[in-house]
Amino acid sequence: MESKLGPHIDGDLPRHISAQISLNKYILMKISGALKGDPGADLTVLLSDLNTSYPMKRKKATEQLPPIRKPRASGHLGSCEGVITPLSSPSLEIFYPLAPAALAALSLPGSSSETVIEATLKQLPKVLEHGETLHKLFRRQIVALGVDVVVKCGPDVDPAEHCLLEYLKLHRPSLGSPEPLGFVVLDNTRYFFMTRIPGVTLHSRWPSLTVVQKECVCATLDAILSDLHSIPWTPGVPLGSLAAPYTCKDTRRHVRTSGPIYSEAEFNDFLLCDPLPRISSSYLKWLRSCLRDDHCIVLSHGDLNPRNIILRDEQGGGVVVSGIVDWEMGGWYPEYWDAVKALNIRSTGDESDWWCSLPEQLSRYTSEVGIDGIIETCTRV
Repeated sequence: MESKLGPHIDGDLPRHISAQISLNKYILMKISGALKGDPGADLTVLLSDLNTSYPMKRKKATEQLPPIRKPRASGHLGSCEGVITPLSSPSLEIFYPLAPAALAALSLPGSSSETVIEATLKQLPKVLEHGETLHKLFRRQIVALGVDVVVKCGPDVDPAEHCLLEYLKLHRPSLGSPEPLGFVVLDNTRYFFMTRIPGVTLHSRWPSLTVVQKECVCATLDAILSDLHSIPWTPGVPLGSLAAPYTCKDTRRHVRTSGPIYSEAEFNDFLLCDPLPRISSSYLKWLRSCLRDDHCIVLSHGDLNPRNIILRDEQGGGVVVSGIVDWEMGGWYPEYWDAVKALNIRSTGDESDWWCSLPEQLSRYTSEVGIDGIIETCTRV
């Protein structure tokens, strides 16, 4: 796996040299992570901790490991005499250091040493067995550690979501998105810590809401989306995710990705880049002419469906939107993208009146949604 810090060192380097390089990159990442949210942060505790642990880690990395003995020649096939199998420990990479709330969820004080934190993180699979599983699909799951912290884990959890939530925390702290609390990789599994948004999904509550409550929810969502979409995009910044490799994602029957993309024209070319064999080049050219290249580029959620909208009951019978979760598909996209992604999950047999009550920020892009429906019938999506 290629880490956030760059590709792994080539295997032709001695192992102790590779270990030294990895250690120094890790130290730089720790300092960079501490300064990410606050460039003027006090590094006294971190540097003291690193000063204590670095010499020991450097010595360990510098030691040249003895070669592994190989099987001795034998006249008996399958003989394993003389083989020494080295003990392996979990491979840990820290993309974003854990915030105090995440440490507390792991029963660690904020003053815990780097060694203690790493030892605890290597036990994460066992720790999560005692948490509350909120959602599970295939090899992914979301586990609650107490009432305040959840962990999204799986082999393909995208660290770009952590970066997006950090951006929202800085630019729209009242939006109702989870606060990112750290991101680590243990062996081949990724663990993303974030705050837990209290409440239940709109999907589970919508059928039982009154007309007035539904109108209130939709008005709140419209205000949230308006606020989100008002965050200015800077021309020249890649579309899609806010972190390298700046990927645009189009999730339908499967996930298509491309990037970096720098304009809506390039984005439209991406949407049509894999036509079905039966689609003529002339028809594809006409379809491309139907796509506008001049929409505003806005910060988008990318997967705004009722399962990702969280509601909370208030005293007196009121219902409020407490937040929106699952921002993994979010990033810089044309202004209509949230509408397309909110609507292209609807089946023809779905009788819910949610689709007739969409916030105005989603319902006003009927032409774009209609054209996107044609794209789905013409491309391998």
